Amino acid sequence: MAAPAQSDCKVRLDLVRAAPDQVLTLRGVLHFLALVLPHLFFVLPVRILLAHTVLRWRSRSVRVLGRPALADFVTKLAQFILSRLPVSQSRIVFNRDRSYKLVHSGPYFKGARDWVTHVEVNGTAGRWIALPGTRRAEDQVVLYFIHGGGFVLDTGANAQDILLHVTKALNLKKSVQASVFCLDYRLAPEYKYPSQLIETLAGYHYLVNTLGISEDKIVIAGDSAGGNLATAFLLHLARPAKEIYVPAELGPTPGRPAGALIISPFVNLASRSTSSFANTPHDFIDLGGGFRAACDYIGITPPPSHRFPAPSLNPKWHLLMPRAHPPVEGEKLHTLHGWAHCEGVELFRSPYVNPVVQRDASWWKEAMPGDGKTVVTWGGKEIFADDDEEFFHRLEKAGVAPTKVFKKFGVHDWILHDWSVPTSWRTRATGPESKFTFGLDAIVSLLSRVAAEAAAAPAQAQSHQEEKPKKGKSATEKGGASAIDAGREGLGAAHESYAQVAGHEGKVDAQAPIVAKGEGDVLHGASIEGSGVLVEKPAANGSA
Repeated sequence: MAAPAQSDCKVRLDLVRAAPDQVLTLRGVLHFLALVLPHLFFVLPVRILLAHTVLRWRSRSVRVLGRPALADFVTKLAQFILSRLPVSQSRIVFNRDRSYKLVHSGPYFKGARDWVTHVEVNGTAGRWIALPGTRRAEDQVVLYFIHGGGFVLDTGANAQDILLHVTKALNLKKSVQASVFCLDYRLAPEYKYPSQLIETLAGYHYLVNTLGISEDKIVIAGDSAGGNLATAFLLHLARPAKEIYVPAELGPTPGRPAGALIISPFVNLASRSTSSFANTPHDFIDLGGGFRAACDYIGITPPPSHRFPAPSLNPKWHLLMPRAHPPVEGEKLHTLHGWAHCEGVELFRSPYVNPVVQRDASWWKEAMPGDGKTVVTWGGKEIFADDDEEFFHRLEKAGVAPTKVFKKFGVHDWILHDWSVPTSWRTRATGPESKFTFGLDAIVSLLSRVAAEAAAAPAQAQSHQEEKPKKGKSATEKGGASAIDAGREGLGAAHESYAQVAGHEGKVDAQAPIVAKGEGDVLHGASIEGSGVLVEKPAANGSA
């Protein structure tokens, strides 16, 4: 296999190391086998068989959701693993390298494995999904995707199938040159806040300042914990947090992207909502597991009453939920005995960590793309349903005018799992929600709109400028043009974005450590050989 491309000049990000690598011991392996195998091959099959045959009349999966047996099996197995296993054991199943290799060798990627390229850039890493032979600087729209997994796992492989189909639909059916950049940020508990947001910022600098992709062509997206990161990142762009920064040599901080796709966002890290308890029987995840992951992200060691127990062969692990629920809402944790002295607990009150605490309408208006180009999607049967609905209404009240993509019988990340979990899209839903492509169509619609508006903006601005009456000599005619005016003239653009600033001389050092080795050449993926995706740095004069 070809190794991932390396940066010519290594960029060092100021990430915060919080814990040693989660190593799987022999005891951990034995515990995993003793716990998971009986559940996988005996307990769960019997439960599913009874629920979908003999006890069908009282099964909530059948009676309420109308979910098929196969999807029900996968959903309950995932929740069992995520709720009962420590991070080191969960990564046996949700292994970053193995899971991506598996999905990229699957049926959806047959004949399209050269659409994927892995790169290491700006002190972080990621993978492109793009039509082979195309250049990123020429893209009409780019989806910047931040995966979920509770900050502690990389579940981005679950999104690969739908992201490939989104890219195919735009490039091959709508004649819109589009690509997706998926960020591979470092995971907790090894790295804690603000490490993941620093990497998100570094990846955004790569797209805008390195590749010359204008902000008005970028849509940021994230699911679950990635939805938290995408939302917090937008809050940071509007009103920067001092702890979230990248080296100055990466160029100026870009402006807000054109759109946002926020999928089942984990915006309330310590929730006590009704849906958090009521929807547990239906969902992939549970409340206690989410809270434990949030503590790992922040770097908190909880009091003994809320610590995850050491792996045990006790049979009760098959029956009990060992991860304790949050005792109160996150912003009140610091007032509780036992929690008040936990280092880092005050971060539950930070909007950059726990966006639900942000109630300033003007800040939301500054942060989130408006006019329907912030899309929030969630399911009525997921544990985050109440929190995500409240988040959506908060954006509405702030004047953001977000777009809602809601599936009444959908569970967590349904928009991704409809493609990655066989038959999971089939529910009791009627109308548009019952279509397999319901979520896909919503994403394609958003990206198509952003691409069309980005293409129309320069022409409209040029037309508007030509209509202006001339009143005396312009600054250029008098020989007093500014550097920015000169840059605009060379670029032929109506306004100067950060991408354009980065594209011409005198703005960013040409020797700045920026991207992967071999820009303009074919890059080879770590797991997929022979990719034809071209990643290119704009020329010094700003041309592609």
